[in-house]
Parts: sequence; C-alpha cells; structure tokens
Amino acid sequence: MKPRVLVAAASRHNGTRDIAEAIAAGLAERGVLAEVRDVDDVADLSDYGAVVLGSAIYMNRWLAEARRFVQIHVSELCMTPVWLFSSGPLGPADHLIPPSVPADVPVLLRLTRARGHRRFGGRLEMRVLRFDERALVRTIHAPEEDRRDWAAIDRFAGEIAEDLQHNLQRCPNWLARPHRLEFCGDDGGWRAPIPGGGRAAPGAHRLRGDPSILCAR
Repeated sequence: MKPRVLVAAASRHNGTRDIAEAIAAGLAERGVLAEVRDVDDVADLSDYGAVVLGSAIYMNRWLAEARRFVQIHVSELCMTPVWLFSSGPLGPADHLIPPSVPADVPVLLRLTRARGHRRFGGRLEMRVLRFDERALVRTIHAPEEDRRDWAAIDRFAGEIAEDLQHNLQRCPNWLARPHRLEFCGDDGGWRAPIPGGGRAAPGAHRLRGDPSILCAR
C-alpha cells in the first residue's frame, strides 16, 4: 500500500508550520503522499499510515496543544510509525537557547514509540510577538534570527521516506490495520494492539491509563 502521511504541527507564529510544509514537500518529492494539518484540526488518525508530529519550543517545552494531541491519540500513535521534530533553538551552536532537547521529548518518544526525533533551529521575529513573549525573549536574551536549516529538514524528510519505503518493500502489510506487527524484520520498533488485553510479546510496554494497548518493541 502507498502510505499517506500526516504531518501535524503546533506552531505559534507559523515558523514550525513552515517546517511541516517543507517536510511534506520533501516526502511528496520522494513519492510519499503527505498532508499538513494543525494539531488542533486533527480528530482521527485512521486515514493515515504514518505520522510526523512537531512543535515549537517555548521555555524548553513543546506547546500544550502538541502535548495534548499525544495524550488524546496515544493509542493510535502507539500502533503507527511516528517521527517527532522540535523547532526553537536560537543563537550560535555553542550557546543555543534553549541548550538541550526539550524536556517533554523523552516522555513523548516513550509514549508514541517514535522512530526518531529531530531538533531544528527556530525563527524569532520580534514584530509578530505578543507583549508577554517579547518580555520573555528579552529576559533570556534570545537573538532575533532565522536558524531553520532547510537542507537538514529535507534530509529528515528523505530519511522518513526511505524508512517507509524500505519497510513496505520488506513487509507489504506493515501499515495495515489492525495487525501492524508481523515480525517480518529484525530492526525493532514494530507495534501491535493485543486484543482483549492478551499476553504481549517479550519486552512489551503497557501504557499507563490504557491497559488494552500493548506495544511490542
């Protein structure tokens, strides 16, 4: 089957949305159908074979709407190939603001079983900020600049397309619902629902708050 990928983004001033558009364009150039949507506009993931989810970074955290998206759709995301990206660091490479991976990302990787995460530089335009945002920017001395690396973003899209196409060649039913896990590969990351709360494969992880879903690693 030909995958249809959802590229969902939480963006405050469209900088992260631009990155999502670039990822979708990169996927399309490589023969992968992709659709860009704001996270708040997505009610159901059943029409998509894979998900790329990204958020702007504020105070070293993903936006609340992006975190809420994961909470709402965690059962579906757990059964779907997922990639994450963050947008926000500013400043020179040896003095990034914020300096580290967003605090939410380790938890989001665990919950979604994402196949990868990328952190891209962000864009800061003082003229589009609210008063409180300008005050925060001045407090942390963030520079007004655009650090989005479009070549790196396109490489990320290429990696996603290659991963999808490679696994579909090896296992044509890889994205089929509801049985996503067929153990037709040895590189890990396969996922499947276990009907009725049945026994999971060795190494499976039970998501808190949703005992009916088990994700095999």
